[in-house]
Amino acid sequence: MYPPSTEGWIRRINQSGSPALYTLFNSTEGSDLLLIISDTEFHEAIVIKSYEAPLLSMKTDYTLHSELAARVSSEIEQDPFAVLEVPSPEISDFSALVSEGGTPFTYQPSSFDASLDSLVPISFPDEVRRTIKAFYAHVVLGTVPKGDPMEFHAWLSKYPILKDLIITHIMCLRDGVKPPNYVRIFNAAANEALEIGSLPLHGQTDTPPWMKGLYKILELRPSWFDRVRKYAKQLSEGDSIPTRFPRFGAEDDKERGQMDPWKDRLAFIIHGILMRAQVREKALGLKYALYLGSAYRWPHKHTVWSSRFKRNEEERPLFLQVMLMRPEIAAGLNDRIPNIVPIDWMLSRRNLDVFDENSGSWRFSLPKAYKSLSKTRSREAFRREFRIRASEKVVKINALEARVLSQAYFQMYLELLERGIYARHLGISNMKIKEILENLMKKRVHTMQYNPSLFSIGKLFSVGIELEGPDTSINSFVRTFLNQAPSVSAFVSDSHDYALLMSRVPRRVVPDLFGRLPQLARQAGMKMRVWPVEAYSAYTHDIFSRLLRENGKWDDDVSGFTSQSRST
Repeated sequence: MYPPSTEGWIRRINQSGSPALYTLFNSTEGSDLLLIISDTEFHEAIVIKSYEAPLLSMKTDYTLHSELAARVSSEIEQDPFAVLEVPSPEISDFSALVSEGGTPFTYQPSSFDASLDSLVPISFPDEVRRTIKAFYAHVVLGTVPKGDPMEFHAWLSKYPILKDLIITHIMCLRDGVKPPNYVRIFNAAANEALEIGSLPLHGQTDTPPWMKGLYKILELRPSWFDRVRKYAKQLSEGDSIPTRFPRFGAEDDKERGQMDPWKDRLAFIIHGILMRAQVREKALGLKYALYLGSAYRWPHKHTVWSSRFKRNEEERPLFLQVMLMRPEIAAGLNDRIPNIVPIDWMLSRRNLDVFDENSGSWRFSLPKAYKSLSKTRSREAFRREFRIRASEKVVKINALEARVLSQAYFQMYLELLERGIYARHLGISNMKIKEILENLMKKRVHTMQYNPSLFSIGKLFSVGIELEGPDTSINSFVRTFLNQAPSVSAFVSDSHDYALLMSRVPRRVVPDLFGRLPQLARQAGMKMRVWPVEAYSAYTHDIFSRLLRENGKWDDDVSGFTSQSRST
């Protein structure tokens, strides 16, 4: 995602990975800046272009979320490995692990760690072996947490492998099903004798054996997704912003009429239910504009997010910038810069109903996608179906509302909201967050969507789809994706003869999306290009705060973008 920089400074600091102090000085001549990089000692001084500077101050959404999530685990100190530093329990207590393990077991009365050592493949990395032994210790001792799921999930968050294993075991015990044979699975993985299904491998082409064992165990965990889907739907149909998950105390149980609210609460936490504001940018007096090309790649104050698309080997990558600005500024850019597309409307959707819980996979009908290219949908019918207004009453927001709306536009995990993480980050109470978001919702500034994190279910592939053609044909195709893709963000131009879709789809349909779909579009008189998404970087968490000036007007200085014309 990093563009070519003056003297390659961005590449050097990215590769070093070391924290440092970056100091910028204005130049007395021209618009260039002096950048000095130091920590306890001086590293280097470089003259850089002004459009390179925002990269130093603009925090990505990923960085912010990582920082906020880290606050949870830092609040709770508990060592899950301390259980290994005690004498072994009775040998009979190991029966749950070794009865069908298929591996020799060496019992060491004086050391729990030594007893478990023989049950973990010696070929696994030391830290992975230690983690698996700690998990086995908790299984042997039967230490299943019975308190608030949020508490043990928080202290386990520091140890993702251990968390996945312990939660899988808890889910099995809670459902009354026999847990997987952990020892046998990890031994089979070590011997390269394990087949795994379609769980995500995070882009790894050479998956280590221990990871295959972990994914096999995750494959065998019970599915609680239907609970999550129903709760997300219940929240989406309401007009009240929640500030916490449902409790599992007696009064809450009676109110909700649930048989197992403890299980519900854990399911919601495991799947990472979050809320995200679908902002009606027209109601704020703003407009989306897209840039697709190679020349303008540096983030700037108007950048919402950017992506890199992979093209053929002989072609340079293609870069997408999604920007928000006042409509007249977008029109001016369209007149001055090629490849700028002013957007009439944008819509994002996640379709949880297309997830098949029984097979653990997403449904996606290629025939429907194919047929949509030869069908039409009028602009009026499309707007009615998706409740898109041609115009909105403009609402002015203040600085605090801009901060809260920006965070909700990015995302708010209900677990972090209940813990007060967002409240401390924003410097206000949860009730104030609720008040602001509900008030803006009443003014039609946004609607609220509730969904689990898609990273917690199924394997999906990110694609970008560009389509040019008659507006009625574009409406038909976009409608099909909005109704059946697991996740999609659709942009349609002012002229309505251009659309860009960013979507996550099941991997099995990807070859047809790249091959047959563009061919059928061409036969229908349209031009379509489909690319895999190689990289993505978002800056949504403070977008409205960045753009809102002290006088209450939106910033119209787009020089951070226009000055990049010679950056390649």
